[in-house]
Amino acid sequence: MQTITRDEAAALLKDWASTVARRDILVRAAYGAGVGKSRIHAITGIARTTIDRILVKEQAAIVLDIVVTLHPADDGEEISARDALQQWIDYAEMEDLTVEIVSYDGPDPDNDVGIVEVGGARYAIRLCEDEVSAVPIEQ
Repeated sequence: MQTITRDEAAALLKDWASTVARRDILVRAAYGAGVGKSRIHAITGIARTTIDRILVKEQAAIVLDIVVTLHPADDGEEISARDALQQWIDYAEMEDLTVEIVSYDGPDPDNDVGIVEVGGARYAIRLCEDEVSAVPIEQ
């Protein structure tokens, strides 16, 4: 093995740390570009379970960023809880998320319009004033 100086070793470690810090971004970009999980694993050596966690974290961030502002119905009637839930789902599907309705009830009966599952995680869909958003549910 070649001998390197302390400064060279420190520089190499900084390069390595920079790459590791970008791991999740690179995995998400590769997967989004169509590189399969098995191929990502083969190239990087990252465990498949870790790849799954990285991709789920991204989905969770997208889910939590979705806030739908409700607009009154054309006939002036109040929007129903199911309509509010459906508007949130429609928006989530525009973000390429696969949403499954688990229940039309939620932990907070005064504000929740339903529970959905996205990427194996469950969220209460909450209506507050005229905005619909997701709140993670501990499983």
